[in-house]
Amino acid sequence: MAIQKSKILDNGATGNYWKINAVTITKNSMNIYFGLVLYADKDHGDSGSPGLLLKDFNFPITKDQLSGDIVALGYTSIKAMNPEDSDLAGGVDV
Repeated sequence: MAIQKSKILDNGATGNYWKINAVTITKNSMNIYFGLVLYADKDHGDSGSPGLLLKDFNFPITKDQLSGDIVALGYTSIKAMNPEDSDLAGGVDV
């Protein structure tokens, strides 16, 4: 699961594959962190290559949400909570 949306960085590098590479749950404060990394393409994202850009997202979470698919929750939350994010708006689930 990932989001496909192209981005050209200031240094001229281009990526089109955004993938969650980190999840941290803080149960005491009921928050969840997702690290979303931009890769050049799917092959780079799947191979463990270094990413081009990291975006951090933090959200409140409920106990009920902890019983489901955490990564799917991440993609859903990122898109729902950041509809105006020009890096991700209009991205396609892949």
